[in-house]
Amino acid sequence: MARTATQRVKIVRVPKIVRVRAPLAARGRAAMARLRRGGRRVVSAAEEQKHLIGALLGAAGFGLLRRYSPSTVETLTIAGLPPEVVAGAACYLAAKMTGNRTLRHAATGLGCIGVYQLVQTIGGGTSGW
Repeated sequence: MARTATQRVKIVRVPKIVRVRAPLAARGRAAMARLRRGGRRVVSAAEEQKHLIGALLGAAGFGLLRRYSPSTVETLTIAGLPPEVVAGAACYLAAKMTGNRTLRHAATGLGCIGVYQLVQTIGGGTSGW
């Protein structure tokens, strides 16, 4: 009979993979990155609509002035023009003198309201305000 030899062989076991959640700091960085991206999108959208936002703010400011101080608004009439037209012209002149674009956009909003007021009074109608 043939002789047999026995050898000891070391069995290498592949370690079991255990999946765990990443530490809170790593998850926080990803969340902050998403938040920053969202913030940049909001800012870029607002920058694209600066003229519209300025016009709306000018009209809203004048509406608040009309609501809480009607006597001040009524003193703005010149030669039968509505106060919005006078305030729009004042904003436009101030924007031209200072070079402020926000005032120019506010003048646009007030001018739109003023033109609406003037058109409403054509033919003896009332403005409805």
